[in-house]
Amino acid sequence: MTDAQKKKELKRLAGEIERIHADYAERFAKLRKKQLALLKRVNARAEELKIGELVKGINKMRKK
Repeated sequence: MTDAQKKKELKRLAGEIERIHADYAERFAKLRKKQLALLKRVNARAEELKIGELVKGINKMRKK
């Protein structure tokens, strides 16, 4: 391989690496977005359960 061919191949490989990196960065961003949405749902459900327990406790106190 000549120097010009080596440079051309390195440039092509660098471009390919950048494309792959951008693809993974995009996938990671989508996964992160889904993870945050799921975390919000889990936290909301936990709060709902806590409130339900508090309401049960209040109702038990009223019945006594």
